[in-house]
Amino acid sequence: MKSTVAEDGTRLVTVYKREPGVTPDKARTKQVPIQELGRLRGEWVVCRCPLCWA
Repeated sequence: MKSTVAEDGTRLVTVYKREPGVTPDKARTKQVPIQELGRLRGEWVVCRCPLCWA
């Protein structure tokens, strides 16, 4: 899991969008605060491993 710390001290995590036919290295990404990870729905995942993308 890749993360950074914002200026206000919030830890941001990079999440990846799983889409049909898109490989993890080409996936769209966005940064979300770590406390919002539980609210992510659908195809957004925090990992690029083959198991998460199967």
